[in-house]
Amino acid sequence: MGALPVSPLLTAGLILILFWSALAPQPVRAEPPETSEALMRLQAEGDLTVRALRAWGALPERYMPMLLKLQGQGLDILGLDGKQVAALAERARTEDGLEGHRDDLQTLARLMADLGKTPPERVTKVFSGYMDEYWEAFGYNANLNPRPEFLDEYGAFSDATLKIDTQDARRIAVGMRSVEPLFHPPYAHDTHEARITLAVDPQGTSNPVLSLLAPDQLDENEGRAHAFRLALATPDEEPVKLSLTSRPGGGQNHRLAEVELDGPIPDRVTLALRPGGEVLVLDDEERLLLEVMAPDLLALEPWHVVVMASARESNTPGRLSLRSVAIAERDLLLTHDPHALVEAPTKTVLFSGEILGRHWETFAATRHAYLQYLSMHEGGLRVDAPADQGRVMAGIRSVHPLLWLDRFQGMATQDLTFHLRPEQTTGLVVALTTELGNERREPSDPFYLMHWRRDGQEGYKAHVQTRRNASLLESEPEAMPESLTFRLTPEGVRLLAPGFPDTLTPWDALASGQGLYLYVYSRAEENDAPVALALDRITLKRSPGPRMYAGVPQPGVSELPMTALFSGQEDALWDNHARSGMEFDDYARYTEAGLEVDVPASYRNSRAGIVSSERVINLDGRLDRTAYRVRLRFDPDRTDGFQVLFANDPVTGAGADAPGVSLVRHRHNRLTGKYVLELKKGRSSWFREIDAAWMGAHWDGTVDIELGEHSMQVSLPGGLSLRGTGFSISDSTRWHMTVRSMSEGGQTTSWDRMAPARMVLREIEAGWVTPMGMSAADYWELRDPDDFDPEAYLKALMSGPGSDLP
Repeated sequence: MGALPVSPLLTAGLILILFWSALAPQPVRAEPPETSEALMRLQAEGDLTVRALRAWGALPERYMPMLLKLQGQGLDILGLDGKQVAALAERARTEDGLEGHRDDLQTLARLMADLGKTPPERVTKVFSGYMDEYWEAFGYNANLNPRPEFLDEYGAFSDATLKIDTQDARRIAVGMRSVEPLFHPPYAHDTHEARITLAVDPQGTSNPVLSLLAPDQLDENEGRAHAFRLALATPDEEPVKLSLTSRPGGGQNHRLAEVELDGPIPDRVTLALRPGGEVLVLDDEERLLLEVMAPDLLALEPWHVVVMASARESNTPGRLSLRSVAIAERDLLLTHDPHALVEAPTKTVLFSGEILGRHWETFAATRHAYLQYLSMHEGGLRVDAPADQGRVMAGIRSVHPLLWLDRFQGMATQDLTFHLRPEQTTGLVVALTTELGNERREPSDPFYLMHWRRDGQEGYKAHVQTRRNASLLESEPEAMPESLTFRLTPEGVRLLAPGFPDTLTPWDALASGQGLYLYVYSRAEENDAPVALALDRITLKRSPGPRMYAGVPQPGVSELPMTALFSGQEDALWDNHARSGMEFDDYARYTEAGLEVDVPASYRNSRAGIVSSERVINLDGRLDRTAYRVRLRFDPDRTDGFQVLFANDPVTGAGADAPGVSLVRHRHNRLTGKYVLELKKGRSSWFREIDAAWMGAHWDGTVDIELGEHSMQVSLPGGLSLRGTGFSISDSTRWHMTVRSMSEGGQTTSWDRMAPARMVLREIEAGWVTPMGMSAADYWELRDPDDFDPEAYLKALMSGPGSDLP
């Protein structure tokens, strides 16, 4: 059937109607059940725009006249997110044409911001001002001896409030303790935060303390053993001091943080714990007062609650006017985990602007004092340094690799986007690096670094570089951008930003499996110049490439063979090994399944295994053409953790400086339900948290460790790998090898070192990796000299590609 004739005038009319219908007020459709969560997810990922709000039918009709008027002025705000709308409202203070819309812009910005601030929560009020069977008296004297009778002496219940005043009694504590554990901290796999909130009368409260105790800490003094202790000290004529400590197991006291409050004790104080280990302290308006990371060794179990007034916090009496205690579980709309392996394009929020979280730490190059110019407020990271302070370089850096180049081949891309407030930013550095450097220095080679800064009063300069003191691309853009993107591909990196050339910069660190650290900080053009930085959000979109399988030679050509190093039985090539006063024969044995190790929790650093009696890794010139692979096979159902170390001499001690790999399943701390895979050399490490469910579905016990020139990579079945750089690996490397059990306390000094460890090692083999498309001639060139066949090699050379040899 032919097309119907349409006149040009009718066509133009239809286009005009369609254009205005897109902007004209439309009936708000009924909200589907999933709308609220969908909008919250859009906001969490930084994609909640006015257009998205309207598409979901959640934009009130009263904003439509403003949208139409601004559209008529050439200003389309449909693509703006909440922070951009708020910035536009600020412009409306002074800018002609916007002044009449300031109120609407402000309320619209608040509407968009509030969508993610009222998540569902389940609240239980465990104390309402009266003593009941859920609580018992608690207290101790100046010598830290228990004195529960102090509650009757110094406290009273009246007007639905617990009132305590220690008066002139020095260094005593008075309060109450829950009879049963009430507070349940979240595990790493949970999707909610646990909160406990104290409601007090500030006028009758000074030196209050909230303490959380494990059940096995009840017989110890609260000050000597606690999961967390939140104290508000109120010394005379001084600001209120908020401190948070942790002393699990009665061990070393960790003073996690201490801050001074700008005002009096708030009406409500909330302590919140998140699955990632973040610990937040919030006031009655949900403002962040303090943020720290929980110690990893912390055993997560239900905790008892202690609330008291303590005269030990300062030289003033302890007073408490407690109205209520509430415990809540607040749902979190979690973004995608940057450590997880992805099979399809996935967007992740790396930095939300609200808290640092578990991925970030503050950073100041050259001078720690520069941190005074850094803050978290107005929904983002802010740096504001005056002139004559040197070159202020302050910001944040990731505490572990945040970009994992999984399946980084073919059309794979990773878009790393930074959202800024250009009017508050005069100097910005963003750097990707393969290693985390010194905390007082700028990123070290190898890196990809961008510096965008104001040059004088009007102009700007920008450049990128991949090595120190060498600019690769330079530009003089007209302004600081609202957003800029690093687009990573196997060929290199492009900086996508207005005014910067769209040019590919090759970077040899971009290899599949590589983990990259991230730095964001301020830096001016000149020394002693003022500098400002306003960063709202960082997002990452990962689009993996196709699955590719290494080691596929040309048709008719065999793969390079591997040599057996260990077959699961006692062998002269290997010596038995045990640490921490253990005897190998007590906890390790050889069976039909292989080397079985089962060390109880009673041994610190429970490690037992085997150490090669000679150097089993012997590299040569073939390293220029391919990597050398060490393949280990474990029983996945009976292996909780292992460590593989390489060194010039046999490693029987801690092996802190030896390069190697460890994989541990965590069962007794906040990482319960996770495995941690770590690749390390000296103080540098690359590690990933892996869900136990993913491991159960993919891991068959095989672990491949590939040694390349100055690099090492560990891979698991299913496509997950870690790659690190800077290793002392060359064609002259000769290494011994150690394989031993490892508990969940062994990977990091902060984890519990008394955990049990099981390992069943079946076999070890090693050999050169078959290069993709290897020819028959390549095959013989890569074989060991003792196996070289001159006749077969000559025949392969003469036969050429496609020969049926070897």
